[in-house]
Amino acid sequence: MQYPNLISEIKLIDEYLERTSKIKLEVSGNDLKQIGFKEGKEIGQVLEKILEKKITNPSMTKDEELKVAKEFKD
Repeated sequence: MQYPNLISEIKLIDEYLERTSKIKLEVSGNDLKQIGFKEGKEIGQVLEKILEKKITNPSMTKDEELKVAKEFKD
């Protein structure tokens, strides 16, 4: 077999996807608009950044998520 680690790598990816697919943000695009973000790509990008941080810290609260959002505010 050319890929002896393939099965273990697939299992790791599957576990990661299973774990991260259950993570939901507490904030929404509407929350970001209320703190001054303009509707459009920017909101999507900021929500993505918040999600990246939440994956490493799933217990983040809504206030903590908003704090992360404010780091990206111009």
